[in-house]
Amino acid sequence: MDKTALFEVIQSKTDLQEVLNQIDELIASLYQQKDPKSMPEAFVQLAQSRKVDLNNPEQAESFFLGLKKELTQIPQLGLTLAFAPSKEYITALSNWVHTNVGKNLILDITVDESILGGTTISFNGHYKDLSLNKALDEEYQNNRELFTGRLKAN
Repeated sequence: MDKTALFEVIQSKTDLQEVLNQIDELIASLYQQKDPKSMPEAFVQLAQSRKVDLNNPEQAESFFLGLKKELTQIPQLGLTLAFAPSKEYITALSNWVHTNVGKNLILDITVDESILGGTTISFNGHYKDLSLNKALDEEYQNNRELFTGRLKAN
């Protein structure tokens, strides 16, 4: 996959959906649009790097359909957070994942306040619960007698 501005802005599932919607709009307008320069620059750069003539509606449509397929095949990393992350937080997470995992992944972020803190991670059928809720539950389970004994004493 080409490393372009387009792929750098797709960090989350929300970003992916926005780009896919933009591609749908471009496909719908291909036979009306005269000037490919009116397209977002990231699309133009990617088309040029792939030697696609955006003035040719058939080539452009094939390019955009292929791009949609390519984008939807980027692996997704599921994260559950206890809070709604800011764009800056998502960017920092995406950069960390790219640096430490070494490949582009789409962050599929879900907010669930019941985890209290930390995160849960799912990827390719694997799941890891690193939430504060789980840690507190494990602590309680490991020290149940201690907790219940102190409650009874009070």
